Amino acid sequence: MEEKFLYFIIIYIMVKTLLPKKNGSRFEDVKTHCLNNELIGIESIKSAQESGMESNEFVHIIKSVLKNYEKPVIVKIHDSTSIYINKELLAIEELSTFKNAVKSICNFSCFDNKARWWSKTDSEKDVKFCSSEKDKLHFFVYEYIENADIEYFFKSGPSIMEIKNVLLQSALAIMMLGKKYNIMHGDLNTGNILFAKTDKKTSSYELDSIKYTVDTNGRIPKLIDFGRCKKIRGNANISIMDDVYILLSVLSVWITNKHLKTDFKKFILDESNKKTQNMHAFIQNFGEFFDHHVIEQT
Repeated sequence: MEEKFLYFIIIYIMVKTLLPKKNGSRFEDVKTHCLNNELIGIESIKSAQESGMESNEFVHIIKSVLKNYEKPVIVKIHDSTSIYINKELLAIEELSTFKNAVKSICNFSCFDNKARWWSKTDSEKDVKFCSSEKDKLHFFVYEYIENADIEYFFKSGPSIMEIKNVLLQSALAIMMLGKKYNIMHGDLNTGNILFAKTDKKTSSYELDSIKYTVDTNGRIPKLIDFGRCKKIRGNANISIMDDVYILLSVLSVWITNKHLKTDFKKFILDESNKKTQNMHAFIQNFGEFFDHHVIEQT
């Protein structure tokens, strides 16, 4: 009897060990490794010096590897006294289902020497975090998206239609961020929006129960760095369209096609001068101005 019981125990252990884990379970394992600081920094992406911030606004971004995670990750380091940490934590919680936000893996606090992160050095490789008792820092760990920065996209020779699609998707993502999640990003610059590759042919954005479906042409916008975000609900001084105009103005600088660049800048200027605040009117104007036929409304 005891031998039979032991046999079933062995079989149970083997099944639990050998069966593939579900994606949710696998991610929980990865998250645990992340919270345990099983990370190795391999390349400085942006140093505190480059950010031009004051010492009490210290931030450094490092490409890293995480145990049992098949892709690199981004580790964003803040001074623990930073006024932006709570806003970013709030955004991580509220935007967990937002497809246009870069995926958060984990975040944690520990002691380290922030002086070693101040400048970008090529000599410092395979760095362990939390290796000093000097400064209390906060670490945000996000997915790393390869070849997704704005400069890479525009220098890769995209077609005019591809450019129009990412411009429209970017505007829709900002609108959805405001309407569905009541958040205004507040710091839209070239480093805080990425164009990630996707296998999906279309992407849908729902605003006021109206769904807009856009051809992706293989790219979908991803937003990151919500440390300066603002809540919209109850705040009459915040306009979602303000962020839309800021983002599109930033993106227009990178357009290399002279005719498209001129037309697009004129479109943004005209819309902002008209103070177009109705998102649906803006989307319709976008389509009419660019003779853009990839917007499906349902």
